[in-house]
Amino acid sequence: MSGLDNWYSINYKPGQKNSDIDFSVAFHLTKPASQLTFREAADYTARKIKENYSNIWLAMSGGMDSEVVANALHRNFVPFTPVILKEQTREHWWALRWCEERDITPVIIEPTKEAIAYIMQKSKDLDLRLSPWPFLLYLKHYVERQGG
Repeated sequence: MSGLDNWYSINYKPGQKNSDIDFSVAFHLTKPASQLTFREAADYTARKIKENYSNIWLAMSGGMDSEVVANALHRNFVPFTPVILKEQTREHWWALRWCEERDITPVIIEPTKEAIAYIMQKSKDLDLRLSPWPFLLYLKHYVERQGG
């Protein structure tokens, strides 16, 4: 798996168990990287995403990470669909509020028995406990079925 313009690569392949790999990152810079502020880097990345993708879905948990990404996409006029998985901790309220304040309609997924079974099986398959990855894999599965 590699980043934009192959500037880095990692040895993780989707579906691998954490315990099956000795994680590593390799950087392939051919020239010095530009120094950007965090906001400049986020804006640059949002614009690159807009150039390369047309049907963008963003999983929003209500946490700061997804909100920072949503802000960068929104600030750079990148159209995207927020997708929110309702969960028991109610942290998703912050994601709902973010969307409401910007008049953006999110896709809200209520966990079904099928979703919970999928998430639990992925947790078991990937040796992950208390991790967001199985939830994100479920959202990825959902978005792919929607053509995203």
